[in-house]
Amino acid sequence: MVGDLVDVVVSAYRTWRRLRVLRLGAALAYYGLTALVPTLTLVAGIIAIVVDAERLRDFLRGVFGPVLGAEADRLADAVVEALPSGLGALGPLGVAALALGGTVFVVALMDVADEIWELPPRGGPLGALRRRFAAFGGILGLAVGLLVLLALGAFVDLVAPVVPGIGSLTGVAGRLGALAAVATVLVAVYLLAPSVPVPPRPAVVAAAVAAPMAVLGTLGVGVYLDRVAATSAATVAGAAFLLLVWFYVEAQILLAGLVLSRTLAERWGTSKEPGTTSRVP
Repeated sequence: MVGDLVDVVVSAYRTWRRLRVLRLGAALAYYGLTALVPTLTLVAGIIAIVVDAERLRDFLRGVFGPVLGAEADRLADAVVEALPSGLGALGPLGVAALALGGTVFVVALMDVADEIWELPPRGGPLGALRRRFAAFGGILGLAVGLLVLLALGAFVDLVAPVVPGIGSLTGVAGRLGALAAVATVLVAVYLLAPSVPVPPRPAVVAAAVAAPMAVLGTLGVGVYLDRVAATSAATVAGAAFLLLVWFYVEAQILLAGLVLSRTLAERWGTSKEPGTTSRVP
């Protein structure tokens, strides 16, 4: 058992090093930073249709607060104030431009996943169009997930005066729910990002390993930026630098899980030969 575990770790590390995943993570972090503003604007615009601005602002502060600190307040205010009338104020062309910018990260993630699986580049305009639609579907899914979380938060606020002690229970449930949400997203990435069919078992195991690391990575980056970066010249760059550090760490964890899912699939004999089957022309 221990020997098998060591073999898997060593094999995954060799693949990770051979493919130079560090540089892939850096590229992915850059694309994530580029796509952040249009993605946040789209998601906030969708949520603003059914949620009041103050609740949306508080939610964004909670998401970015552990990493950005005081900068999270400014980011949340900027996003909310940019959409006083929702997405309708932007017009069709504005929404289309945001959708195009917001899908950059997902398309880049698909390309990186294929590179880790050592697959040929996906070609053809039809394939590119399908990838854009798939990426936009991911953004819509993110908006729906956030709406569910906001609805649960509103429900807890409603019943809190009636049910004593529910606040502490929801705190624990919220942390477990966040971990489950991260794991679910990672499973979807490991299954769907590569252009070859990936068996569920390796993807689930890799996500189970990567999800706690992603949560701990966020906490660790928050501590680092709070205690180290705040006393250095890096603070001149503001939120952009803080976000880039966060994205880089999370990208490395995500891609490490992707390498692990490939290693497990090959070890268990459940993967197809790279490049033989593609879902996207």
